Amino acid sequence: MGKNGSGKSIAILAFILAASGLGFGGFSFMYFSNLIPTSTTTGGESIVQNIWYAEYLTPQTPSEHPTYTTLTNMQLIITVNSGESVYISFNAKYTIDNSGVYEYIESFLYQNGTMITAPYAYVGEVNSESADSLRMVSLQYSILGLAAGDYDISIRATTGDNTANRIDDTTLFIQTYL
Repeated sequence: MGKNGSGKSIAILAFILAASGLGFGGFSFMYFSNLIPTSTTTGGESIVQNIWYAEYLTPQTPSEHPTYTTLTNMQLIITVNSGESVYISFNAKYTIDNSGVYEYIESFLYQNGTMITAPYAYVGEVNSESADSLRMVSLQYSILGLAAGDYDISIRATTGDNTANRIDDTTLFIQTYL
């Protein structure tokens, strides 16, 4: 350390910067917290009642078209009580092998074995790239006013004639809410 006090000056400067950073953070919290709207519906706040979750992180190959098979671990039995609505979220990584002429993966939500026609995911590639194509897929669906009872919710998929197409890192999240 030198005798000119440069260490003390740096310490004072660091203290001033830290204090002003804390002051700015406090000001920002106080000022901006009133500007951020809360998430509410027309009738008031949504209240989550139940949550179900499944994941499967190992790569899997869907069945060949026209057969739609349930993706591994992407099937949940849920219970809906009177007055509840259902929110469904499916996320996955689709990899299309571009060695064929036209390759795709298509997937749908199913309720009690019946296909829900929208939303759906269709990821396809015309053999325009030499490397495989990677796409992130997210399906979200809300069912309002579903009758009370048990429901089988699943994700099913199919692919073109290339069994090298695969689906990875799948997650299925379902919640009921009022």
